[in-house]
Amino acid sequence: MRTRLTLLSIVVVGTIITLLRVPVAHLDTIWAEDGDLFLKQYLDGSAWPFRGYAGYQHLIPRIVTGILATIVPLEWYGIAVFVACAILTGAVGAAVFWLSRDLVPWMPARLGLAGITFLLPLSAVEVIGNLADFHTYCLWLMPWLLLYRPRTPASGIGWGVVAFVCAMTEIQSLVFLPLLVFMLPRQHRFAWPIGVGYLLGIAGQVITTLLLPRPSNASWLGFPSLLLGYLYNTVLPMVSPNTNWQVTVLLESGALVPALALLPFVVASIVVLVWGTRMQRTLVVTLVLASGAIYAAGALIDGNDYFLYAHHTNANGFEGMLSVRYGVASGFFLAATVPLAAAVLVRLGASRGVRWPSIIAWVAVVGLLVQFGVASTQASSARTTGVSWSENVEEARDACANYPPETVVGIETAPVRVLLLDCGELVP
Repeated sequence: MRTRLTLLSIVVVGTIITLLRVPVAHLDTIWAEDGDLFLKQYLDGSAWPFRGYAGYQHLIPRIVTGILATIVPLEWYGIAVFVACAILTGAVGAAVFWLSRDLVPWMPARLGLAGITFLLPLSAVEVIGNLADFHTYCLWLMPWLLLYRPRTPASGIGWGVVAFVCAMTEIQSLVFLPLLVFMLPRQHRFAWPIGVGYLLGIAGQVITTLLLPRPSNASWLGFPSLLLGYLYNTVLPMVSPNTNWQVTVLLESGALVPALALLPFVVASIVVLVWGTRMQRTLVVTLVLASGAIYAAGALIDGNDYFLYAHHTNANGFEGMLSVRYGVASGFFLAATVPLAAAVLVRLGASRGVRWPSIIAWVAVVGLLVQFGVASTQASSARTTGVSWSENVEEARDACANYPPETVVGIETAPVRVLLLDCGELVP
C-alpha cells in the first residue's frame, strides 16, 4: 500500500510540475505534428496506429490522439493534449523510480531520478506538453526497462508491453540493444517479455525506415563540433537554458563554463566506476555513452551548419544554435549519474560505518534538484507564438458559417503550421 501511494504521489507531483512549467496561456497550443499530422490523419480516418511518418513509428502519439479526439470537443483538444502529456510524464517518472530499485536502492536517489524527469531545465523549452516530442521520455525510460528484473511473469509481461509501445514510439531506442545480453542468465527468466517487446518494437521501426525512408540532410560534423555541441546543448542548459545568457557566457569565455559544469557528472561517474557494483558500473557506462550518442545522433542526422560549432568565427555574434531539443534526452542520461553515485556513496558509508558519504549523497541529490528547479524558471517556452488553439477553432467555425461544408479552412498551430479542415469537420 505504501509503495502504491508513493508511485501515485510521483505521478501527481510530476503532472502538476509539468503543467506549471509553462505559462497558462501556452497550454492551449497545438505543437508541430500534433495538429497537421496526428490530428489531421485521425479526423480524415487514416490514423492507423502503426502508420509510419518520416521513416519512423509514432505509436503513443497516435493512440493518445485517437483517444482524445474521440472524447474531447475539438476546441478543448489543445489543453487536453498538454494535460495528457503531463500525466504521461508523471507516469514515466514513477516508472523510472520503480524500475531503478535494484540498481539504485537508496530511495532518495530514486526520487532524484523521478525529479530529473520532471525538472530537467531544457525540457521546458519545447519538449514538455506535446505528443510530437514525447518520444524523448520513451528514450529516457528504455535503459531502466531493459535492466529491470521482474519478480513475477505478470510483471515481465506488463513491462514488456511498455517496452514495445516505447520502442514503437522512439527509433533511437535501438542504441540500447546491447543491454539485452544481461537478460540471458537463467535467474532473469521473467525479464524475457521485456526483451521480446523491445525487439518487436525495434523491428517495427526498422521495417518502417526501410519501407518509408526519411529524406535526410545528414552530414559529418567532426568530433570538435560534436564535443562543443554536447557542452553547449546538453551541459550548459543545466546551468541555465536562457539562450541570451548562454550567448553572453560563450562569447566571453568560450567552452569554459559548460566544461566546469560537466565536472560534477564526471566525478559522479568516477565514483560509480570505483565503488559501484558490477551492474552499477554497467549502468553508468550506459548512461554516459547514451548521453553522448543521443546528442550526436540528433545533430548528425540534422546536419545543418549551425551545429558546426568548431568552425564558427562568432565574429558578429554567436553563430550556432543553442538549447536544441537533442540535449533533453542526452541531459536525462547525464544527470542520472548523480543519483546513481549518491546511492553508491550511501552503501559505501554503511559498509564502512562512516557518515560522510551519506552527507555527500544528500547534498548531491538535493543540490541537483534545486539547481534544476532554479534553472527551469529561466527557461523560455517555445510556445510564445500567440497561437491559441481554442480561439482559432472558434474563428474557423465563425468563418464556416458562411461557407458550404466541403469548404477547406486553415487553423493556425505552432510553430508556424496550419491544420487544414473541412467546415463539416468543425461542427461541434
